[in-house]
Amino acid sequence: MSKNSTEIELAVGVVANSQGITFIQDGSVIPWSKIDEARNQLRFTDHVLVTITFSYGRVSDFDDSFIIERNEWKALKAEMMGRSIHFGEIAGKHSDVSLDLDTHHIKETKSMKEIVQFFNRSGWSSGNVDVRNTYQSLKDDGCYED
Repeated sequence: MSKNSTEIELAVGVVANSQGITFIQDGSVIPWSKIDEARNQLRFTDHVLVTITFSYGRVSDFDDSFIIERNEWKALKAEMMGRSIHFGEIAGKHSDVSLDLDTHHIKETKSMKEIVQFFNRSGWSSGNVDVRNTYQSLKDDGCYED
């Protein structure tokens, strides 16, 4: 620990403080915003932001957005495409909503800036209509044959 209680010594001559990482020898500072930006670049390098949007007559569009590894999304998308995903009464009593997933329902975003903005706002998933988990639950229940 350094002499100042608002600083944490990380290595000899390097401290973390409220401004960021400070190098004692020359006084240079790497601000926390730059550190967060670099961390997010590393975290989301092989990811895609997927938004699935579909309409049901009673209400406006339903959407589900989530961040997923590109390879995982490629495999899941191929598996889900053309399958009917049943959501039940998500639009109100007796609504019985299903989605036959097709490419026009899907928007894929690879922009690091948009992925990071979404993550900062919503985390890994929007928490709206959970298309991925609903599909997986139906698959686990034997509703789809391979």
